[in-house]
Amino acid sequence: METREQIEAGFWIRMLATWFDLLLIYCVLKILFYSFLLFHINLYLPTEFLFLILTITYSAVAISLKGQTIGKWLLNLKVVNKKNEEKLSITKSILRESILKLFSGLILFIGFFRIAFSRNKYGWHDSSVASKVIKIDRLSKSTIIWKTIGICSFTILFGGYVWGVSNLIHAGQKMELPKKPLILPFVERNLTEVKDISKITSDTIFIDWLNKNAKTPQEYAIQTASNHNLTLFGEEHGIKENLDFFNEIIPSLYHKAGIRCIGMECIPSIMNKKINELITGNTFDNKLALQIARSQPWKMWGMKGYWDVLETVWRLNKNLPDSCPKMRMVGIDENWDGPNLALVLPRGSDDGLKNVPIWEKLKLFTTIDDLVKLIYRDELLARNVEKEIIEKGDKGVVLIGSAHTTLHYGYPIINNNKILFVKARFGLLLSQKYKSDIGQILLWHSIADEADTSKALTSFMESIMVARDNLPVGFCIEDSPFGKLRDSNAPYFKTYKTICFEDITQGLIFLKPLDKLQYCTWSKDYISREMFLKYKLFYQLKSKQKISNSEEMNKYCEKASNEGYKF
Repeated sequence: METREQIEAGFWIRMLATWFDLLLIYCVLKILFYSFLLFHINLYLPTEFLFLILTITYSAVAISLKGQTIGKWLLNLKVVNKKNEEKLSITKSILRESILKLFSGLILFIGFFRIAFSRNKYGWHDSSVASKVIKIDRLSKSTIIWKTIGICSFTILFGGYVWGVSNLIHAGQKMELPKKPLILPFVERNLTEVKDISKITSDTIFIDWLNKNAKTPQEYAIQTASNHNLTLFGEEHGIKENLDFFNEIIPSLYHKAGIRCIGMECIPSIMNKKINELITGNTFDNKLALQIARSQPWKMWGMKGYWDVLETVWRLNKNLPDSCPKMRMVGIDENWDGPNLALVLPRGSDDGLKNVPIWEKLKLFTTIDDLVKLIYRDELLARNVEKEIIEKGDKGVVLIGSAHTTLHYGYPIINNNKILFVKARFGLLLSQKYKSDIGQILLWHSIADEADTSKALTSFMESIMVARDNLPVGFCIEDSPFGKLRDSNAPYFKTYKTICFEDITQGLIFLKPLDKLQYCTWSKDYISREMFLKYKLFYQLKSKQKISNSEEMNKYCEKASNEGYKF
């Protein structure tokens, strides 16, 4: 007759025991991290790799000594030899908890799921070392209590994580455009309308048109914002003059254009309650402003011009009569982990880093939700703007990287010279849904990339401005002589033969020529000790220097900013 000691444990109770062990290791690592922080020990912990090593070591030692980990002890389970029900040897314990368990999980965790479906309830790692997991006392009251705690904590934490990822995917897919050709202007444009920049022999017509039609940057910005319910200001990140200009026009955007909300790409939407607390407070809370700034996903966004916007909006609201509605400000990005993503992504990708140690790739398992946020980033940005500005009936402006802002351009997917569908970014997603309600302004920066050695269109626009003594100017690209210009070497234009300047931007604001534009001042003490300790490897790889602490990193960033280095 089978005794209690011989009853094999099934999949779910073994999973709960493992869940307790994983929570224990997680807590140990958290305590270790904050101990380092408390005692000023600037030692970087490769968290995921250390988590794996600690889990293997702890499990192997515990099972060889007692036949139980703490998780199995709580649920009255024990690992024993199949034949004699004695403890496993240290050799078998190490094999079982390391190589064999990794192998069990290698192919979609089939080796573990085998426990649920096999008659003897053995996983691959059990079969390989002739082990089994048995129940010691299935009627224990403490077992029932711990099972309940395990089920609840697993449901709340892991279930909540899965639910959050599912919601992200749903929100992203909801904002996606149909996978079919869009009737965008460049798709049906006649090639004879296009003017290649290399064939322009005279700039007179362009200069004359600007002399007659151009406005000051302030006038053009206010006019555009007045004529649209949402206006996108496209920037190259970190240019001081463009950010200073944006700060300067905020009061006019409120009083003259009726703008009631400012959206910022550089702030995650989880900070919106804190933003509202800050910009409606009686005094400007610098500590709270720094907390909001440090929430930026890349953890290297110490460029002061962005965070000046917080104080500019607070000052505007402070001076408004009580009868007037306050200017709102919202973050529109998701809360993703840029440094860890940079360590995981391939080094040839836009955000991937070089020389990342192989063990850091284990971060892939803890950045799944961040990868989803990256894949659906434009869709989620668009959804946040829709939710926070458009659906609330406010007129708004959004400050965001220019690559996101194109209203009439999407990357065409072509087969046999036929456009199958267009991959849309933030601006196109919104403009397809809200049509003429969306306006766009490009704050002047180079529209060439590193591979474009000619920089023909950029150089041409600069030469036009030189001919006008580099006077600051704002003007409409659409329906102007500039509209049908194209540069076949520039990144946007080379994707399709009839894409023109007016497909890239509705309007342009020129403040200074490129060689006069400066990089933003670095915010003092932006990178905290906690940020540095958590992302030390990222900071070192980004700076290509052996930096020891947050003070050195802030000094490096300040020096790099003064020298015009773009992070």
